[in-house]
Amino acid sequence: MNRTPKVVLSSDTDFDVSSWPNSTLAAGDGVDHVRRLKDTAGGSLVVFGGAKTVRSLVAADLVDEYWIKLNPAIVGHGGSMFTDVTAPRSLTLRSARSYPSGTVALIYSARTQPRAD
Repeated sequence: MNRTPKVVLSSDTDFDVSSWPNSTLAAGDGVDHVRRLKDTAGGSLVVFGGAKTVRSLVAADLVDEYWIKLNPAIVGHGGSMFTDVTAPRSLTLRSARSYPSGTVALIYSARTQPRAD
């Protein structure tokens, strides 16, 4: 993980990423940064982020695949990552795996055809 290049999205231009090897700061509009990263040659992008970050990427139609882990607990609060989606979108189930704990890991493809930009 430490050898993997990482881009940290932040609205804070002074956010310090120097303690994590191979990390660079992308301050400002996260959607714009992710769009530019997707347009460059290279491997896949993986986003670990808070609800606000994920919602903005989903609303901008930048997510090609959803890896969702469903845990068998009801917490009664939290936000949906699909709040800002204005039209229905079809997903295709690519993988489903259950664990003895009751957790289910799901992988959905959001692309039935290449995205037209």
